[in-house]
Amino acid sequence: MAGRGGVQVGGEAGIGRWRPHELRHSAVTLLLTSGVDLHRVSDIVGHASIKITSDVYGHLAAAALAEPLDLLARTITTPK
Repeated sequence: MAGRGGVQVGGEAGIGRWRPHELRHSAVTLLLTSGVDLHRVSDIVGHASIKITSDVYGHLAAAALAEPLDLLARTITTPK
């Protein structure tokens, strides 16, 4: 189906209508928030450099660090 944003996919799969760029962005978001390394994600999506991935999605990678850093902080501050 063609819409204002170009080709849309997903209707037949029952996931609604998505443009390919939206699917790509969602995939990158899911990978990063699942803990996949920024370098690997950059390779997967074919960015020319990790800087592109970092500039666009770096905030997600930083957010993904919050939980492990909190765990580290609790571990080193918990009395034994």
